[in-house]
Amino acid sequence: MRRSINHSLFLRCILSCIFISFLSDLCGQSNYVRTYVPKEPVSPGISLNESNALVSTAYYDSGGRLVQTVHHGITPSGKDMADLIVYDHVGRCQREWQLLPFDSSDGSYKQASAFDSSPYKDHYHVDYEYEPSVWNRVTAEIGRNTPGRSVTTEYLLNAGSTGFLCVTHYTLSGFMVTRNGNYPDGSLTCVKRTNEDGESDYVFTNAHEKVVLERHVGLDYTYDTYFLYDRFDQLVCVLPPAVSENWESSAGSYVLASGNLLDHYAYFYEYDYFNNCISSKLPGAGWYYKVYDGDHRMILSQSPNQRFRSEWSFCKYDLLDRIILEGTVRNSNSHHELVRSYMDTLVCESYDGTGTFGYTNRFPLGESPRITKVSYYDTESFLFLPLFHSLNVVRPQGTYSSCQSLLTGCYLSLNDGEGTGELQSFSYDKRKRLIGSSIYNAVSRATTYTFTEYNELNAPVLINRRFVSPDGTCLSDMSYHYDNGGRETASALTVSLSDGRTNQSRTFPSRELTYDEFCRPVFEQITSGERISTVYRTDGKLGGLESARFSQTLHYSDVPSCFWNEYFNGRISAVSIRQLDNSYRMFLSYGDRQSLCDMAMYTYDGTGYLRFKESMGYDIMGNIRTLTRQTPLGDVNVLSFEYTGNHFKSSYDHSSSRWPDAYSFLYHSWEPEGAFGYDDNGNETRNLAQNVEYAHYNNHNLPDSVCFPGGNTLLLDYLSDGRRVRTNTKTYRTALIVPWDDLQLLSDPSSETEEVRDGDFLFRDGRLSRLETPGGYVSLRNDTTGEKRIRGYYYIKDYLGSVRLTCDYETGEVLQSMEYLPSGAIFRRTGYDIQNRRFCGKEELSMHGFNMYDSGARLQYTLVPRFSTMDPLLEKYYDISPYVYCANNPVRFIDPTGMIWEDPQEAERLKRNIDNRITSLNKDIVRNQDKLDKGGLSEKQIGKLESRISEANNRISNLNTSKADIDLLGADQSNVYALSSISGGKHKVRQGSDGKVYIETSSDALSIHEVTHVRQSLDAGGLRFSTNGELLNAGVGIRSVSNMEIEAYKMQYSYDRSFPGSLRGRGLQGIDVHSVGGITNDGKHVYPVIYQYSIDLNKFFKQQKKLIGGGK
Repeated sequence: MRRSINHSLFLRCILSCIFISFLSDLCGQSNYVRTYVPKEPVSPGISLNESNALVSTAYYDSGGRLVQTVHHGITPSGKDMADLIVYDHVGRCQREWQLLPFDSSDGSYKQASAFDSSPYKDHYHVDYEYEPSVWNRVTAEIGRNTPGRSVTTEYLLNAGSTGFLCVTHYTLSGFMVTRNGNYPDGSLTCVKRTNEDGESDYVFTNAHEKVVLERHVGLDYTYDTYFLYDRFDQLVCVLPPAVSENWESSAGSYVLASGNLLDHYAYFYEYDYFNNCISSKLPGAGWYYKVYDGDHRMILSQSPNQRFRSEWSFCKYDLLDRIILEGTVRNSNSHHELVRSYMDTLVCESYDGTGTFGYTNRFPLGESPRITKVSYYDTESFLFLPLFHSLNVVRPQGTYSSCQSLLTGCYLSLNDGEGTGELQSFSYDKRKRLIGSSIYNAVSRATTYTFTEYNELNAPVLINRRFVSPDGTCLSDMSYHYDNGGRETASALTVSLSDGRTNQSRTFPSRELTYDEFCRPVFEQITSGERISTVYRTDGKLGGLESARFSQTLHYSDVPSCFWNEYFNGRISAVSIRQLDNSYRMFLSYGDRQSLCDMAMYTYDGTGYLRFKESMGYDIMGNIRTLTRQTPLGDVNVLSFEYTGNHFKSSYDHSSSRWPDAYSFLYHSWEPEGAFGYDDNGNETRNLAQNVEYAHYNNHNLPDSVCFPGGNTLLLDYLSDGRRVRTNTKTYRTALIVPWDDLQLLSDPSSETEEVRDGDFLFRDGRLSRLETPGGYVSLRNDTTGEKRIRGYYYIKDYLGSVRLTCDYETGEVLQSMEYLPSGAIFRRTGYDIQNRRFCGKEELSMHGFNMYDSGARLQYTLVPRFSTMDPLLEKYYDISPYVYCANNPVRFIDPTGMIWEDPQEAERLKRNIDNRITSLNKDIVRNQDKLDKGGLSEKQIGKLESRISEANNRISNLNTSKADIDLLGADQSNVYALSSISGGKHKVRQGSDGKVYIETSSDALSIHEVTHVRQSLDAGGLRFSTNGELLNAGVGIRSVSNMEIEAYKMQYSYDRSFPGSLRGRGLQGIDVHSVGGITNDGKHVYPVIYQYSIDLNKFFKQQKKLIGGGK
């Protein structure tokens, strides 16, 4: 027996050596797939090549692994770009090269030696190291942010009663949280990740793969976020860092109660019988309720503010689970009564053309309904409703007659259902591209007609808009031009204005773009005398911007001073600035969690201190505790803030007796307790430091009315999708009495100004005033004299998008100049009132000293980097205050939760690969259609070819959806997305400790799979992650969960026909609940819930078959 065992071990070793030898001998360019994406219409018989198509070649080794993708002649000079994946002897990714330009243009395979000898050999690649185990876990990523610097990963277990590996054991009973000592040693797994600057994060996971603790080790605090679960492994409580930090040592437990530690900071969740989350308690706010129907779709929701009015927000669905009706109702029934009432009811409405909105009302859901949004699909019959008589629809030529599955129209109310806000109608071409829209805005009483023409690459070449208003008609034509790689090279804007008496027209060559060999924009020619250069560092990072009147240089690990810190994980250590006659260098330093702490201003060469400084200190939740601004003339701010939980309690400015007049606009008042107030939704209703006596909020948590001392009032109107459309400013001559529970306006005489925004058009006091463009604006009227005229203005912006200079398009004269501190406060300015786009390009609302930046979903203070309302996605960032601005790093991020793809080039690479696959499928369709056209085939052959054509068309449709999904993620202002590679055929979406969303896959097909899941989650209301940071399926109920997984596999299959289960020869149609449920790994079902659902469905259909057959 012992001898046979030894022989067995010997054979295993031999086979392993053979396998390793086989992997090491794989040839790098044995196989390839070449794809063509036509850039122009191609007639039959014309071959595709680099002149009329985008051509790329994907090279695979003998094991079928992708090793290189070459883009033929893609650079501006017509040269190739290529990447490379180098595998080690056991098939793991050892080095990953980014796309590099090469001198050749033939699309040939680029050898590894060409990369190693290129001028970029020290940059543009990431090396991976692995632990010596069968798990092949990555232990280091070298060169991720800085060449030669590593992000390391360690795999540990919890241990000890103190130290960074010690984990406190919290339990929840009802709403009582109890400390029960520490977890036993070795009961939790731990992943420790250390970045290039030596900052470490620990993630502890229990035996059920649920994250128990996320720990960040800082200099000031240890930031611990604990996650508590019930017996069904459902998340029921989250304890942010402030809870464990402020937990009194003598307190064994805390019970949730008004005003205590848990009320201020903790999150609580409750679930129904079907595991739907029906209640959530947010920190510093009340309980939010939800009600689901029998298909596990949310149909009712209620915020704490709505509870006082017995009001509920509702949404109704059609038979295809699309939301068609949204609004509010009044219902005095209790939350649990409503949960029980609808848990077995399928709430579904359909279009029948009757009533105001054309939909049935079989399920009222409550009394006094107010409709806020109506969506129409599949048909344009809604245009015959009386509601849409004010919308005169104009359809462009080429409109596709069939609009099945497409959104064809929409109704948006004003101010939570108080009346009509906007009516919309949409038209599409045969490729389902939006080519026309007609939109009537009831506030401006204007209709906008938009017509779009596309090229073969689906990029717009002409956007024509006709804006018809009571004050005249404005036409705008924006034309675009592209180079050999499909990159925009030039655009021009033509504006025409007519009112029946005068006609004016003006053309503005908006900009010309020039690219380098990495296909990055390097020059932007705004006018003949204004050119902006974008500079890149040797490692590919943004180096700065240069123009005649403004330049900016960014420093990272090369901080140009021995007295300040250098950073290797992508943080900016210094910024050198020249603006008009001013030049200086801002040195930056950071504290815990990469929060910006200090800025000191020196001369441009960094040798002389200019006595200008800004410093910030934070509490454990990231709330600003201290804010100091020093100027050469003295202190402007020496602020300290106190909080109740995350809410402002008081502010003190110890410089109030000596701040210099030259910087009076930076003054922040001293306000003791009682100067701040919040409602039950966590919205700030009182802030005397901002001159706000009282602010009232709508159901989107946006302020719709604000009262100031002395009788001044600000009224804001919104559409039901959150867009601000009207801003009304009133000044009363007598004092205004402000009650705490409502806003009462007196009838005394007042002066009034009104601004109405309709898309990119702006009205002032009822007159068409301005057309906003991406790089500036076109004035359509002299607001002082009332004279109509067309005059252009352009912005010069910094790397964050902040407007630095506003210039006259004709003369180039600088009309406005603004210089910013890192916090976003303006410290030097001229022509301040010329226009109000400022920090990060956001509009400032400065009426009556309001001084807030409009960030869309929230308003942000201009003097203190903080928001006045909670982050709508606060449950993605449990460890930080929901009022914090951009994670306290405003020099790197432009929005608290908002960026685009972390690496847009990676997203574009994936889109290009999808385009290449679409081209290949189109070729297959043409080839199979030719066989059909030639005839002489049997019915079986005809059926097979038709089936192939049908599947190819379906795959193309899915791939176009995947491209749209990538664009959707790129436009998402709520997340930072990063595509990254992992080995072993694994795929997942996880949220890192830095807040970024990592889409980790081992192939493009799997990337498409996971991008689909992200889009599903966004459609469902936002991304939700498990406690170990992995994205949760957005489905509610087993049917929805199954459908979402099926869709993701269909998208994956559409790219490369990969599917880990059995399709029974049915191809794309074979991906259903049974095939997905049958997927296994190591003999275990990957989706046991879907597998069980498949079994239950089979049983159900068998029973039905017996019933139909008379019980036989």
